[in-house]
Amino acid sequence: MQTAATGAVTAGITTRPTSLLTRLFCLGPKPLSQLLAEQQVRLLALARVPFSEEDPMHFRLLASIYANLTGKAGQQPARTGQHWAELGFQGMDPATDLRGCGILGLLQAVREGRLNSPASSLGSMVEAANRMYVGAMFWFYRTWRGGNKTMSQSGFVMKELEAQCHSKAAALAKGSEALLS
Repeated sequence: MQTAATGAVTAGITTRPTSLLTRLFCLGPKPLSQLLAEQQVRLLALARVPFSEEDPMHFRLLASIYANLTGKAGQQPARTGQHWAELGFQGMDPATDLRGCGILGLLQAVREGRLNSPASSLGSMVEAANRMYVGAMFWFYRTWRGGNKTMSQSGFVMKELEAQCHSKAAALAKGSEALLS
């Protein structure tokens, strides 16, 4: 359903065009169905929406993350506090992490068609993006724990994770299947 509000947010969003040469020689990402293409545009539009203190939905999303990670469903967490740092946010205010929340990897993967194959298999661009994120977080965990990384190495690990999201988005999405079953 396209409303004036969603039309304004999605205005100007384009996916990577497919050249005639690419189509003739079956190079590049697999074309998407109309439904998946619409979902792709919606994901790209969501990537443009910054965290807003004024939007109650944004805090509800944070509260949902808190409840899922802590198992404390029904408890309303304070908007800021040490409890966010304990969950892995960089500080006591999760909004600071959300300003650049690693959406670039997803944005590039979606725009360049790197999630087209898993999206077609799953029938959902959103599910493919979710699985890529699960795979990315698992990759980060394995790399961090297995390599005994320290905070001084965190920038390098995050750069490598961004590269993984950019070059191996479909593999990350596929690799998450074992974790989700």
